[in-house]
Amino acid sequence: MTDDQSENVKIAPDKQVSVRRHVEGIQRIKSRSTAHVASRPRPDPDFKTQSILLTDDDVYYHPNDLEFVFQTWKKFGRYRLTGALARCYDKDAKGQYTYNFCPGDKREEYSMILTNLCFSHISFMDYYWSDDSTMEKVREYVDQHFNCEDIALNYVQGLLTGQGPLLVTGWEEFVNLNPPSGISTKPGHLEARSKCLNDFAKIFKSMTLVHETGYIKRGVNQ
Repeated sequence: MTDDQSENVKIAPDKQVSVRRHVEGIQRIKSRSTAHVASRPRPDPDFKTQSILLTDDDVYYHPNDLEFVFQTWKKFGRYRLTGALARCYDKDAKGQYTYNFCPGDKREEYSMILTNLCFSHISFMDYYWSDDSTMEKVREYVDQHFNCEDIALNYVQGLLTGQGPLLVTGWEEFVNLNPPSGISTKPGHLEARSKCLNDFAKIFKSMTLVHETGYIKRGVNQ
């Protein structure tokens, strides 16, 4: 999945984000236990590719589907977080944002892709780790709350591109070995994630997440 082709990629010139990388290679960053949750989306400075595959050890695409998702990212999702697990948010009568799992009547619209299985352009992570004062506040928030680095990266992507994420599924269901007692099932999880949504909107001074209705499923013409 590599070749010598390269190009200069610039996203949102007003944000001064620019990176020269090989187009077709993939680097993989696995989440790991750390006292600093904000460090998880940090790319190695030696990475030479534009594409970064963010994964947890227990969540993954089947190998053949992974190639399909990567090619889809190259064609349609290069400037979008592209992955398998979508999440949604709503706005209540008080103007507060509420995080949810995209239940039944909301499945056709989503606003986030979880970073436990997704492709990201490396420039999103470069900006996340930049000296920008907003990003410094975001990283401090993530470390203090030990949560929501994935929501933060979705905010970054929306801020830099003005686009929503991209949900991509393969022939087979992605593998998820998370135990039923995982963190997303614990009491207070949705409330904590909703708090992150609202606090990030204040830090970024806007809601940068973009609702998306399109998705790509392998073997289905749309």
